[in-house]
Amino acid sequence: MKKLNIKAVLGVAALVAALTVGGIYAYLTFTQSVTNTFTVGNVAATLTEPNWDAAEAGAHENIYPGQSFAKDPTITIGSSSNAAVVFMEVTYPVQNVITIAQDGSKNAAADTQLFTPGTLGTGWVELEAKKSTGTGTVTKVYGLNNELPAEGTSTLFNEVTFANVAEGQVVNSLDIVVKADVIQAGGMTKAGATYTAEELGAIYDKFVAQNTSN
Repeated sequence: MKKLNIKAVLGVAALVAALTVGGIYAYLTFTQSVTNTFTVGNVAATLTEPNWDAAEAGAHENIYPGQSFAKDPTITIGSSSNAAVVFMEVTYPVQNVITIAQDGSKNAAADTQLFTPGTLGTGWVELEAKKSTGTGTVTKVYGLNNELPAEGTSTLFNEVTFANVAEGQVVNSLDIVVKADVIQAGGMTKAGATYTAEELGAIYDKFVAQNTSN
C-alpha cells in the first residue's frame, strides 16, 4: 500500500511540473492605435476700395453739392480662411445744414448725413436696428445675407453722393470710415443658407460681444 501511495504522489508532481513548464510559452499578441489630428481653422479677410484708390490725385478735393464719387468697399475672404458671415460698418459725417430741394427751394436746417451710398450690392442689407450716432457722425451697419467662402468677394456699394447742401455751410474736411467685420460661418444655426436681417443682427451681436473688452 505504501508503494502505491508513493507512485500517486510522484504522478501528481509530474503533472504540476508539466503545467509549470507549459506556462513559459510565448503568446502571440497585436496592438494598434489610431491618432486623430485636428487643425484649428481661422477667418481672415481684406478690405479694399479699388475704384476709390484708382481716382486721380485731387479727385476728392473741392467737391460740390450733389457730386458723386466712385467708392467701392470690397471684402475678400482669405484663401485659407473658413467660410464667413461678413458685415461692414460705415461711419458718415453729419452736420446741421440747409439743403436744397429738387425744386430749388431751401429746406430748413437739419442734421444731415452728408454722403449717401449708391445701390447696395447683391445680398447686402442695412441693419436698421444697429445704427448708432456720435458727435457729428452716424454709423450704419450692413450685413451680407449669404456666407462668403475662401477667396469669396463682395462689394457693398459702388459710389457715394455728397448732399445738396446750400453754399458756404461745409468748410471743413469730411471723412467716411469703413470697417469690415468677419465671423466664422461654422456653428451658425443656418450655416450655408440665406440669412434674414433679424438673423444677421443676432450674429452681429455675437461679434460685438466677443470683441468688446470687459
